[in-house]
This record gives sequence, structure tokens and C-alpha cells, in this order.
Amino acid sequence: GRELLKLALATLCCRNLEILMLTWADPEDCWLLDCGRGVQVMLIGSLPETRDPFNISYCHLVLKNGVPIGYGPASVCLGTCEMGLNLFPAFRGGEVAYLWAQLMRCFHQVLGAEYFYLTAYGMGSGNPAAIKTGAFWFYRKLGFRAELPEIEALAQEEEARLRANPGTRSDRR
Repeated sequence: GRELLKLALATLCCRNLEILMLTWADPEDCWLLDCGRGVQVMLIGSLPETRDPFNISYCHLVLKNGVPIGYGPASVCLGTCEMGLNLFPAFRGGEVAYLWAQLMRCFHQVLGAEYFYLTAYGMGSGNPAAIKTGAFWFYRKLGFRAELPEIEALAQEEEARLRANPGTRSDRR
């Protein structure tokens, strides 16, 4: 567990990033899960005295062929998992859908998550980095849908516009 924590801390610190759960990480609650195709998921729980009594909170680090390629938080409560995956820029594209599926599989098998959701921030609301990477459309292709009817209607209108005009893109607004 201590070696896994060192890797996670070094990975995030050298990129000037942080994640709260890693601050209170428990070396006795670390998992390194092999997902196949060179993908591993590291799950890191927090010290018992810092845990929320209702949520199971973990941070995760995703590795490809032993190289850290992304990180994020996950919180499971009553079988529902709020999660995020931040891929480092050099690793965006390619196997992202596979990585998401494996990450959800790990949360399901280890933490009992049955239902997954993303925050509005993770999909781009007030998050310029998510807007820049096209997070809303990426998650939509994976099957995530907006909860607010007005946002969902706007997304469906934009999808219809894009189908009618192949080769065009949505503007950031």
C-alpha cells in the first residue's frame, strides 16, 4: 500500500494536481486491479477516522502498461457511484471508452456500485477544461444523459443539427 501511495503522490505532485482523498490515504486500503490489455486501476481508500459515515470515498489512478495515465475521485453510497476520470492530456483519445468501462467494473466489483453518475461540473458546467476536451459529448456517447429536461432537449436538438450537417461541430457555448 505504501508503494502504491508513493506512486500516486508522485504522479499528481509532478503535475501540480491534488485530490483530497489522497491527503488522508490509508495504506491498508489500497488495491491494484488488473483489467487486461495492459490496464490497471489503483483504488486508494481514506483512513477510517476521516471517512464519511455514509459514503465510501476512494481516489483512483489508472495505469496503462505501468504508466499512470489518469486519476480521479469516486464516492459510493447505497450502490450509487459519483465518479470522474481525468486523463492526462497525452493519453486522451484511443481507449477512453474501454478505460471507463474497466473503471466502472472495478467500482462495481470492489465497492458494490450499481448506478453511476457524473456531476454537472464533470460534464462541463463551470469547468473550462471539460468544455475544451468535449466532455459532455464524450460522456453522452458512453450513455450518460442530462438529468434536467431543458439540457437534454438542447442536447437532442444539437445532435439533430449535427446529423443534418455532417462534418460540423458544436461550438463551446
